[in-house]
Amino acid sequence: MEKPSLRTLTIEPLTKNNWPPFEKLFGERGACGGCWCMSWRLEKSERWADVKGATAKRRMKKLVTSGAALGAPRVAPLESAALGNDVDVARFAEVAAALGVQTRRVADPAAAAAERIAQGQIVAWCAGRAEWGPRALGQRSLLARPDDVALRERLNRLVKRRAPFRPFAPSVLVSRTAALFDAGPDDMTPFMTTVRGVRVDARAKLAGVTHIDGSARVQTVADGSGPYAALLAGVGERTGEPVVLNTSLN
Repeated sequence: MEKPSLRTLTIEPLTKNNWPPFEKLFGERGACGGCWCMSWRLEKSERWADVKGATAKRRMKKLVTSGAALGAPRVAPLESAALGNDVDVARFAEVAAALGVQTRRVADPAAAAAERIAQGQIVAWCAGRAEWGPRALGQRSLLARPDDVALRERLNRLVKRRAPFRPFAPSVLVSRTAALFDAGPDDMTPFMTTVRGVRVDARAKLAGVTHIDGSARVQTVADGSGPYAALLAGVGERTGEPVVLNTSLN
């Protein structure tokens, strides 16, 4: 008899029709110590020691024969990484006074910042609770035009003081994402952890945030979602595209 080979391995959904081979595969011990893929399905009041083994097997078989959906349920996507400390305006004023920095209040911070960005200035943007994680997402960010390579070099050399080859990322409103990049937004793009190809006809507009291979680590921002979205919309009104170069304010 020919020995089984990985070349003939097939993977199928678990149904009541193939319960026998599943039962054989898991063996008398139910895989890992009587688990039967049920340890993560416990109710809060249950103890695993009381469920493992035969009870877990019965529960798994009941799920399979009932036709219920198997596998780990997908948790709802994280909506925001703004989980850190909130802005303390009074403390900011104290620090500014101690440093001799002049301050003034503006009626519309998003519009004022958008105007400065459109004029080619670098803006330090601080709003709401700080980001919790590896990326600046418009809570504590340095922002600039995304089309100016010289401005990118200035940021790297004089402000961030880092190697010149290190790229910056774009923040863009959801409504313009598919027009500028080769794929639209998904549940990961709001966190600047996803790489997208920059469309060829958009690379001049995004020269300061496009990597040498034509890609960008894009962050999408929902239209109308808050101050940062308002800033992006304001930049779009002034430059034609609601996109900024975004890097961490540190």
